Amino acid sequence: MTFIDILGYKALLKTRRAEEIANVVKALRNFTAGDGDESKPPSRSDEIRLYTQAFSESVSDAVVRVRTIDTQSQDGPFAYELIDLMHAIVECVNRGILIRGGMTIGPVYIDENGKGPIFGEGMVRAYQIEEEEAVYPRIMIDEDALTAYLNDETLWQDGAFDGYEARMVRPFIAVADDGSFSSTICEPPVPASSIRG
Repeated sequence: MTFIDILGYKALLKTRRAEEIANVVKALRNFTAGDGDESKPPSRSDEIRLYTQAFSESVSDAVVRVRTIDTQSQDGPFAYELIDLMHAIVECVNRGILIRGGMTIGPVYIDENGKGPIFGEGMVRAYQIEEEEAVYPRIMIDEDALTAYLNDETLWQDGAFDGYEARMVRPFIAVADDGSFSSTICEPPVPASSIRG
């Protein structure tokens, strides 16, 4: 579960034309859209939740992403979410859009076809991280989510935390000066010893 918004959006409203703001918001929505948003809904019950997929909903400058974890295939949902977020950060930065957000793991409601409404404790926590803790441009990772990832095999690819899983995830997690974790391109990556070592 990730909650993302545009940093400095209120200032944009005061200094940019409506058309410019609309283009910025559309760009954010495009870069943070989930892979399941455009997928054809499953037609059979055995197709539902086969692989991890991300779904998104947006309003104004905020995007809420939900990634399925309870799937038939253990394909590494935590790593895939980090990779998607890194791509969104890079695309936004390349277009002069600074974003911040909060990523966590927690109970969230979304219907089986990935449509809204989205609500739940996970969304509230992701919003709190974005609003209160992620002060500068980054997507902050809840420490409880990182702990869950390190201990829950359903979040690993093929249910195993091996060298491949660690190599896939490590480059996408950084540690800030205050010890908080984030998915960002602006800070040094987490030392190998900090990821299940």
